Amino acid sequence: MALAIVGLVFLSLSNGWHLNVNQLWFLISALAQAIFFVFNSRLVQKIAILPLICVQLLCTGTQASV
Repeated sequence: MALAIVGLVFLSLSNGWHLNVNQLWFLISALAQAIFFVFNSRLVQKIAILPLICVQLLCTGTQASV
């Protein structure tokens, strides 16, 4: 996450600081993916395999539809 933010800062500082909509979407999606990875790695040990597959498909379908 920190590397993504630093990369966006370097890309945005060519003509001063201007945050575009696409950069904001990139930050939001990177944050959502990081939260999903942390959430998934902590719960994968406690959930049976079939409900885990359903959660992963739900999250993937939700992200793909946006």
